Amino acid sequence: MPARSSQSGTNVPGLSTRAVIHDIPRCGAARRSALLGRAEDLAGVFIVLMIAASATLAGWESIQRLADPQPTSNLGWVMVAAVVGF
Repeated sequence: MPARSSQSGTNVPGLSTRAVIHDIPRCGAARRSALLGRAEDLAGVFIVLMIAASATLAGWESIQRLADPQPTSNLGWVMVAAVVGF
């Protein structure tokens, strides 16, 4: 049961929060969404394609390394990169 802010049973903080949350999205949202909708869609598609390309490349390189292992070189720099990345 929600907390009551007064004896009359009115939840004033809840009502004021609901009023603010309900009214904020209406402030020009239709105009902004019409102007930015396509750009946001294209940006989303671009991001998904970049993530898919990155995952594909990482998978390909992993398979290549499993099929043809390479000796580790520059071990000092590898350790420095591990410490900095951690």
